Order: sequence, then structure tokens, then C-alpha cells
Amino acid sequence: MSFKISSYEEQLLNECLKRERHAQQELYDRYKDAMFTIALRITNDQDDACDSLQDAFIQVFRDLEQFNRQSTLGAWIKTIVIRTAVKKMKTLHLTES
Repeated sequence: MSFKISSYEEQLLNECLKRERHAQQELYDRYKDAMFTIALRITNDQDDACDSLQDAFIQVFRDLEQFNRQSTLGAWIKTIVIRTAVKKMKTLHLTES
């Protein structure tokens, strides 16, 4: 099942796929606050949440062509943020042990 995204998000997605910086900034600005909140809930630390968010958006822009519309764009980004934050926490716990 594919999800229909708005024409605005479709245009933004296409511009990001062309590596247009203004579109990448716009996509980041559109989702950063909600995604930071998710990362913060997982890491319980502002710095770790910032690091997770940055790493997640690097992955988002690197793997954007893999977005297959099986979910909304926000849900796809959220999944990446969650996985990135959880991975960071696992790495931190391993280094603390």
C-alpha cells in the first residue's frame, strides 16, 4: 500500500533528491522539532539527542531515494531517528561497561 503525499511534500522530496540545499534545509526545518523530541525521549540527554538527530538526517538525505511511500515521509524519518537514537544509546552503554 502506498501513501499519497501532498504536492508540496512531493515537490520538496524531488528537490531533495536533486540535492538542492534549500529543499534539504526546508525538509529538515519541517521535521527537526518533532524528531528532536523523539530522540530526546530515547536518549534522555540533550547532547545525545542532537547527535542522534544529526546522524539521522544524514542518513535521511543519503537514503532518500529508498523512500518507497509505504508510509508517510514523516513516519519514515521517525523510524530512522528512533533507530539512530537507540543505536547511540546501545553504543554509549557498551562504552560505559
